[in-house]
Amino acid sequence: TYGFPSISKDGSLFAASQSQRGFNLYVSPASQPDQADAPISSNEDLKFMSWTPANELLIDQGAGRTLLALSSDGRSRRTLLQDPAKNVTGPLSCGAGKYIVYTSIAGGHSTVWRMQADGANPVQLTNGVDDTAEFCSPNGKWVYILDETKNQFRRVSVEGGKPQPVALPQQNRFASISPDGHSVAMFDDLEGKLKLVICDPDSGATRHSFTPDPR
Repeated sequence: TYGFPSISKDGSLFAASQSQRGFNLYVSPASQPDQADAPISSNEDLKFMSWTPANELLIDQGAGRTLLALSSDGRSRRTLLQDPAKNVTGPLSCGAGKYIVYTSIAGGHSTVWRMQADGANPVQLTNGVDDTAEFCSPNGKWVYILDETKNQFRRVSVEGGKPQPVALPQQNRFASISPDGHSVAMFDDLEGKLKLVICDPDSGATRHSFTPDPR
């Protein structure tokens, strides 16, 4: 896109700035983060990325209209979902790689959907007004959802069914579940003071709480 059009004082020159969307995605060995290969590049915006068990990258791009699966070296690229009428975002690998869960936004409402790992057979999992897929349980059974209208967590079976309330605390997003599925780490701002808390994913009970060092 072009912006800031300007004509010189004498009217002989014209200037404008050009902004280009795009991203460079770098992948490197975890033990050598400075040894990244050539970046995976695109002229589209990158909104979100996550990993599959097979070490593919799931990303959304193109103003949230496209979900892709990329090999870690960028040589293989599969379009999983492309919908010009919806904003599809936040792809997560669930069910031990069997499914991909994502958030679909249309008509001012956001709902959580599931599709097969190859992008086939999309299935709607929630019917809320402002639902966002946050993470999946490592055992592959549950999708944890944030109902942003109430700032409350729920979970729904990856196979479908009625969402269940979960007593996780109100938080400032950025929740992550442990590999064994027994703990959830998140930022809690219920009391107006941001804390990092470790919770039981079923009862919501806080096991540990960490307050940022004020220094």
